[in-house]
Amino acid sequence: MSDSAARRMDTPTSSASVHASDYIIFVSLTALSLGTGLYVSLRKRGAPKSRDEAFLGNRSIRVLPLALSMLASSITAAGIIAFVAHYYRHGFHTLWAIPIFVPVGLIVTYLYLPVLYELKVTSIFEYLRLRYGNSVGLASSLIYFVLSQTLGAVTIYAAAVAMTTMLRIPLTVSCVVLGIAGTTYTALGGLRSVVWADCVQAVIMTGSPLVIIGKILYDSATSVEPPRSLNDLNITAYFLRTDIDLTTDETVWAASLAAFPFQLTRIGLDQMITQRFLAARSLSEARTVAFFGVFLVSLFYAIIGLTALAIVYWFRDCDPVLSGAMSRYDQMVPYYINTSAGAVGGIRGLFLVGVVSASISTVSSVVNSHAAVLYIDVLSPNFHIPENKSSVVIAALAAGSGIIMTLSGVLLPYVSSAAKEEKK
Repeated sequence: MSDSAARRMDTPTSSASVHASDYIIFVSLTALSLGTGLYVSLRKRGAPKSRDEAFLGNRSIRVLPLALSMLASSITAAGIIAFVAHYYRHGFHTLWAIPIFVPVGLIVTYLYLPVLYELKVTSIFEYLRLRYGNSVGLASSLIYFVLSQTLGAVTIYAAAVAMTTMLRIPLTVSCVVLGIAGTTYTALGGLRSVVWADCVQAVIMTGSPLVIIGKILYDSATSVEPPRSLNDLNITAYFLRTDIDLTTDETVWAASLAAFPFQLTRIGLDQMITQRFLAARSLSEARTVAFFGVFLVSLFYAIIGLTALAIVYWFRDCDPVLSGAMSRYDQMVPYYINTSAGAVGGIRGLFLVGVVSASISTVSSVVNSHAAVLYIDVLSPNFHIPENKSSVVIAALAAGSGIIMTLSGVLLPYVSSAAKEEKK
């Protein structure tokens, strides 16, 4: 290991290295995103007056905010950290999923979207009820509720761990704050509040990987002895394996072909995403939302790939796991932030606010989609809800979903199979 590599490993990681600017940036940008959602929700003084306003914004939201909201809803806090670690450890073949967005986008916009939009449905499961009957719609709605609750809880926990690690905020407090933050403006303002808060959060969370890329480029340009060049990197092993090997998913074919059904389901049949299409003012605008949203998601995946490449470059001759500085590769990004990047005031706060923004946007999207599914597909077909009580019921469903999700996030560390790595 070279002297410069050793210096990259020896940067202090204690809580004393947290700067006041980290707290200021974190609190300010988090308040901006939450304040946007609260402002939109309180502007009309109360909960949404109708289910169309609560779940679809009265189908009057413009293309750009819906596309940005689609990006924010698609990216989770865990994903920002986990994908970089995966690329570093296993290679970049998962990036071959990006070209798959082209056929997926065409199928969704020209086959799925016209049917759903012209039927004026609010949820995917409403279509299933119309097509296959109440029992199928009800069963699929409940399955979706359980699975997406799990997604929300894991997202809350992942961001809470980052807050605890970087800013020394207690884990339980972090979970509760994140859950309440994402639930409050969603219950009060419905989809419109979620979309406009997502716009701010999408911009902020895009800054997290860019902070890492920028810091590594700057350090490499100003260092007396920069890291070793990537000229000798084995591109075939990292990115261009085309052999037919059924024992690994790190090949071009495994990554691209496996991504097709996953992305088709994620973009075309996920309630959180389809609500953005259905909230557009017309079918043509809904198609534009789909295309633009798919482009933004693809771009974000590419940025994550560049972030991982920067991390590979920085740690080429001083792998933190092999040196014993950390125990697992999924700690790679927090380790870099706490060492090399954390020495500069504000860097830690900028990165963390992006992770938290991704978490809150996921929570708010899940909560709003849960309220829509429970109201449209579970309660309405089986119970009569007076029109003057609908806004209260909708707000209560959203709040209830957020409470369950938050409690699940708090309890997640105690579920060993979900939160702890088994000892080998």
